Amino acid sequence: MTNNKKQKIDIEQLMDELEEIANNLQSGTITLQESIDLYKAGINIAKSLDEELSKAELTIETLKTDLNKLNNTLEEDD
Repeated sequence: MTNNKKQKIDIEQLMDELEEIANNLQSGTITLQESIDLYKAGINIAKSLDEELSKAELTIETLKTDLNKLNNTLEEDD
């Protein structure tokens, strides 16, 4: 599996987990301690998502820079 596919699955899986946590917290059927534990887990997932999205953003910026360099090289050859 390519790194991009793995990253996409990881982000989607984390989003699904975060949504499930939010649903459980909103249900009103769990104890206070369970709510606290889920909240902590949600914060950790949100941090992980932020890291993954930052990595994706960096990858995109790198690709854009490479494309600009390529375009500049092609323009110089004309």
